[in-house]
Amino acid sequence: MGHCQDDHIKEIIDSFETNGSPYEKWSWDVLKAKYPCVKADPGYVGIYDQNAGILFSDKALKAIWVYNTIFNRDVNKISIIGISRMLVQKLA
Repeated sequence: MGHCQDDHIKEIIDSFETNGSPYEKWSWDVLKAKYPCVKADPGYVGIYDQNAGILFSDKALKAIWVYNTIFNRDVNKISIIGISRMLVQKLA
């Protein structure tokens, strides 16, 4: 969520379009209707990703710690998706 002219909103949309991923750009009115508890100024938009999920920070941090322990690698140089795949392969 951010102002419709913010660079990060444009970058998010560009990323979806480059990857051919589905998304919805919600106007301020749609945001207010769907999530009245969210405070947003007029001109704000939301980018909805139907494939997104919830990331539980405690579980993500534990996965990174386990990855570091098993593979003895620098986590800063690999993506969370890569870590997940490697853990699944290692623990399977």
